[in-house]
Amino acid sequence: MTEQPIRTAAPQTAQTPPAFGDALRRLRRAAGLSQEELAERATLSWRTISDLERGIKRKPQQETFRLLADALALSPAERAALDAVARGRTPGQYVTVSPPSDTIVPSALPRSLASDNLPAAMTPLIGRDDDVRAVIVLLQNRQTRIVTLVGAGGVGKTRLALATATAARPDFADGVYFVSLGAVRDADLLLFVIAQSLGIQEVAGQSPRERVRHFIHDRRILLVLDNFEHLRSEAPEVSGLLASCPHMAILVTSRAALRVIGEQEYAVAPLALPALDVTDLTAFAAIPAAALFCQSATAVRPGFQLTLENAAAVAAICARLDGLPLAIELAAARIRLFTPSALLARLDGTQDGATLHMLSDGRNDAPARQRTMRDAIAWSYYLLDATAQSLFRRMSVFWGGWTLDAAVTVGASDEMTALDGLTALVDASLVRAADGAEGEPRFGMLGTIREFARELLTGSGEAESLRHAHAAYFLALAEGASNSAGSETEVLFAQLTVEHDNLRAVLRRSHADGNASYGLQMAGALWRFWQASGHLTEGRRWFDIFLSLDDATGTLTPPRVRARALTGAGMLAYRQADYTRAADLHEESLPLYGALADQIGIADALNALGILATERGEYARATAMHTEALTLRRALNQQWGVGTSLNNLGTIARDQGDYLLAAQRFDESLAIHRSLGDTYGTALALANFAVTLHFRGESERAIEMLNESLMLRRRIGDTRGCAIALNRLGDILLAGGDITAALTHYEEGRIAAVSAGDTREQAFALMGVGDVARTQGEYTVAEMHYCDSMRHWRTIRHTTGTGDCFDRLAQIAAMQGEWHRAARLF
Repeated sequence: MTEQPIRTAAPQTAQTPPAFGDALRRLRRAAGLSQEELAERATLSWRTISDLERGIKRKPQQETFRLLADALALSPAERAALDAVARGRTPGQYVTVSPPSDTIVPSALPRSLASDNLPAAMTPLIGRDDDVRAVIVLLQNRQTRIVTLVGAGGVGKTRLALATATAARPDFADGVYFVSLGAVRDADLLLFVIAQSLGIQEVAGQSPRERVRHFIHDRRILLVLDNFEHLRSEAPEVSGLLASCPHMAILVTSRAALRVIGEQEYAVAPLALPALDVTDLTAFAAIPAAALFCQSATAVRPGFQLTLENAAAVAAICARLDGLPLAIELAAARIRLFTPSALLARLDGTQDGATLHMLSDGRNDAPARQRTMRDAIAWSYYLLDATAQSLFRRMSVFWGGWTLDAAVTVGASDEMTALDGLTALVDASLVRAADGAEGEPRFGMLGTIREFARELLTGSGEAESLRHAHAAYFLALAEGASNSAGSETEVLFAQLTVEHDNLRAVLRRSHADGNASYGLQMAGALWRFWQASGHLTEGRRWFDIFLSLDDATGTLTPPRVRARALTGAGMLAYRQADYTRAADLHEESLPLYGALADQIGIADALNALGILATERGEYARATAMHTEALTLRRALNQQWGVGTSLNNLGTIARDQGDYLLAAQRFDESLAIHRSLGDTYGTALALANFAVTLHFRGESERAIEMLNESLMLRRRIGDTRGCAIALNRLGDILLAGGDITAALTHYEEGRIAAVSAGDTREQAFALMGVGDVARTQGEYTVAEMHYCDSMRHWRTIRHTTGTGDCFDRLAQIAAMQGEWHRAARLF
């Protein structure tokens, strides 16, 4: 194929210069590129390419022209000819490309200097496409004169500003200028540095302010002011510049907003995090935090590859670093020495400062404040006044965030001091604020920032007293929830859910200090919350730790604290069907309560022992214990306890086939719990009442009650209760012939039971799935599920459940004519 002249579709004359858009389109097509591909290769926006080709923009800026010519890989002659077209001149010669096209581009003319000074990006910007688009929209709004990118140190504000400024070039005909302020220590030099960046020569008798304003005046310019946080005192100068230059816009990066008229803050968040369970490597590698880690790791170790074996560790590293780009880049630099799993282990090290120590291998060409994560945070910290610095250190005692009330009680002298200090910390991007319960603010720190603050707290000499204040605050919160009743309980349990990390921190410190008494006091206050929220395994673990520690230290815990802890540990053991352990714990608690003449404690122990007796089929003993507990609770006017005892007596009546008496007791229990606004007790009574109604043939009403119970359980996060409701619904639906719905409920019930660590309900669900299979004639599948169910029943030594599975297996054997096997099973 021979080369052809590049010509336009219509002949051009000296009086009608060829259109730049037509020339660009044909050169792009000759290069085999779409508009999007050319835009990506030229680091321009797709809109810029589109507007040029359609003639909306008749000629490009010089820097835009350079980027396009480079992206199209034009020869010197082609570049010169296209430059002439861009200037609207008549072509003096033809130039050719291969493959052929029909566009004419003119001869070369000298280029002018670029009208901006933006630094070129050395690596691709990851995960910020939406941010770039959003900030450009703000800049295009002529009512928004200044946009400030606000975020923590290392979040990537500068990179985002450069990418945005590059993409926004077409909207600023007179140039885009970058002003680096990180090294400027004297605030009075702000306008002098701006003048230098604009290339303005000094003029005798003119101040930098006058020179800058005269130069910009009515030009359409975008000014990028990078790292402004330490120059906030000069914010009025920026505001004055905007007032005198009506067509300019300013893009600022700062850890704190300028707080001037016309400013629009844009919060720069950390990168999106990948899920910790990795199944699709391609999708995983596209998540911004993971993509940045891999890019940075490959830069220091070219052979690094993401695999299913190391992806989970990479995800955990990104999560540990809160998706903070600088932290991820610094961590990935360690890949030259460590595997991802080894790096994660060091980041999670128990030694103070372990994470910050690992995040210290920054680039030599980076600003000093960004060569280590510690330096990046310290830059913001040392811009604070002494009061804010003190509060910053003290707030590191919290885990997972805190409220204003917690800040006042634990770390500040009064509410106004706390409020002013937290406002300063939020402004400095050292603390994040979000809406909490009932619109009250909730505060928190990124993990690396908190570690820096904790180092400062340790060195301040205040750490021990702050930890005691922190523990006392959350113990009081837990005990308040434990002693609550009715609707108040649901509110307080929701608060405990939010504060779970702080509660765990108190338990961890008690364990580390060998303080069994404090640990048992906290665990004893939390057991009802752990039960309601499905944290059974975690709660039992803490009880085991502190009871063992108490035994090892000679049982120094006050009897009342130990007795209460024994009750909580026993109830959680019962919920996981560990009946032997539960009985031992409650048997130990009863005499302790007796010696203390603690009537409430005695009733609680009797109630628990009565439940265990019911499980063993010892109905006479169970009835006696629940009746005694009911009498004590009525004498104490403990309505919540009365409702619970009635519910337990109803269970005994139902198990013995007295459905009328059972319904009466459940009805009375339900009325009490409803009157108290007690969601947990109401849900429990509804479920038990529903099963009784089903046995009486009132299945429709039973289904309504179970659905209400399920709704309430979900509202309070009671996973175990959800499993119970789902499994009982499965039983009723299967009995009514709705096999598909029954199977769905059993499967959801099993998942909930696994999540709650409830072996008993897992066994129920598996047996239900087996019943569905047997109903459908899938005997092999049914036998498999019955055997699985039996293993669970045997784990908790539940003879009735084990026997039910044997009966079902025998029935299948008989139905298949295997009489000898059926006989053995029966």
